[in-house]
Amino acid sequence: MQARLAEECAPLAEVREHLLRTADPVWVRKHRDAEDLFAYLVVERELLPEEWVKELGEWAENRGWTVSLQGRKIYAVPKPLTKSAAMHEVARRSGAALTLAAGDSLLDADLLLAADQGWRPGHGELAEADWTAPAVRALPERGVLAGERILRELLRTVRAPR
Repeated sequence: MQARLAEECAPLAEVREHLLRTADPVWVRKHRDAEDLFAYLVVERELLPEEWVKELGEWAENRGWTVSLQGRKIYAVPKPLTKSAAMHEVARRSGAALTLAAGDSLLDADLLLAADQGWRPGHGELAEADWTAPAVRALPERGVLAGERILRELLRTVRAPR
């Protein structure tokens, strides 16, 4: 992954510098790096100019990065760095023949699409968007009840004869 990031994407330092230079302190609450891999801002969403997010996305696209607005956070993430890539690597290393996933965020969609089977709770951005996929089961439960249901579904799936 490190080789792909170096080859296909602008360095994190360049992206961080751009974020710090262009984001307005009026609506930015925090600047953060995650694991020296990607950056995000915590913002006051109601003050955030939509056009800034769009311009950031266009700027990032040309540098091998994606931009995603999730609640109060704006993520700048290298394109190759995805949850599905991580899942595939864990499956490869462990020899897993079956991959299962659950998620409620728009950032979880690629993971759910890549898994053999997935679950989406009745809360979160995916539920709000009424997002579905053939191998993903949309559950009605929300919150803790959704977590409990997902755990029961995962256990039932791994215990089922194949």
